[in-house]
Amino acid sequence: MHYPLEIREEIDSAVEYHRDNMPHEISDLATLASASLTHGPLYLDEEGEEASPFDEGAKPFPWESALAKISDWAETVQDISILSCEIDDEGEEMEISETVPDSRQAILASLFGKHLAEYL
Repeated sequence: MHYPLEIREEIDSAVEYHRDNMPHEISDLATLASASLTHGPLYLDEEGEEASPFDEGAKPFPWESALAKISDWAETVQDISILSCEIDDEGEEMEISETVPDSRQAILASLFGKHLAEYL
């Protein structure tokens, strides 16, 4: 979705905030989950590094549990609201909050990539 520049800047700011506050575990799981979506099933060695399915001790990447952890964290990401002021009929200022449609999904797509964000 294309947004006006002002809203795009707000989305970029939200992406930066969430990226800076994302736990390393979530970032690491998201990297592996994205690779699994792109390249097919992943296998991990005993240290949690990518491995061949034929390597001794290799286990399938736990896609479902990783997605559950990422999804739980992604619940902290909310749609952006834009505040504006309007003058009512009596000349009083009123603050109006408008939610930007689909901004949460745009933030998640920037954080995790479009394909993984579709699962969140």
